[in-house]
Amino acid sequence: MTQSIPLSQWFSLVASFVAVLALLAGTLYLLRRYASGGPSRASDRRIQAVETFSLGARQRLLLVRVDDKEMLLGVSQQQTTVLGSWPASETGRPERGRARSMQEQLGLRSR
Repeated sequence: MTQSIPLSQWFSLVASFVAVLALLAGTLYLLRRYASGGPSRASDRRIQAVETFSLGARQRLLLVRVDDKEMLLGVSQQQTTVLGSWPASETGRPERGRARSMQEQLGLRSR
């Protein structure tokens, strides 16, 4: 003796299941979005990672902007070193002469 479930109950069951999944997805979205203290745009942040350049498996250069100052950081597994700093330009790029001299100092450009 098997009992069959009416079609209307199946629709109700499926609709309830979909509603629970939608609520779960919405909750996860909100948690991810607001977990770091609320939504913020990159321009509102005081610290921005402008660019990253990998030098090897465990070494890299980071160009970081903090307020109105840019810094070039050398990062390895053991330490982080400030290689240079300058006022941030409005275009987001260092002046051409400054970039060339920094490349020469770091040995990234032939003289």
